[in-house]
Amino acid sequence: MRHWCLAEFRQVDGDLSKEKYNVLKKAGVGQIYLQLPLLKVFMCLVPISYSSPKIMVPKTDSSTLLPSGGWQTSGEYVPCPIYDHDVVVHLMYCTVVITLMAYTSYHNMKLLELILNWQSFAFGVVEFIVCP
Repeated sequence: MRHWCLAEFRQVDGDLSKEKYNVLKKAGVGQIYLQLPLLKVFMCLVPISYSSPKIMVPKTDSSTLLPSGGWQTSGEYVPCPIYDHDVVVHLMYCTVVITLMAYTSYHNMKLLELILNWQSFAFGVVEFIVCP
């Protein structure tokens, strides 16, 4: 009587190089996470801002306490630009982060599809050996 034994998986030629390539791709994408804080430092050096549009912001010159217990303030309205340097740097940084995270998630999705396809291929290529 013959017995069927589950054998080893057959290794496809070049799997090791594909795995190494995928690991290097993952490491390259992981570098994005490490470079984002450094990118913000360099973006602060870019002299970019817009002088218009402006909003009127109240600036208090003096405050006095009234005998009735209330406050009376006097001051003026100062025009302040909406898109000054600090705001524009944060806008640019957020745009770059969103773009890089979209790339990273798309790249990881493709790697996951490759891994799932490889696993279905590897587990589908199971050989059976007839044991004596």
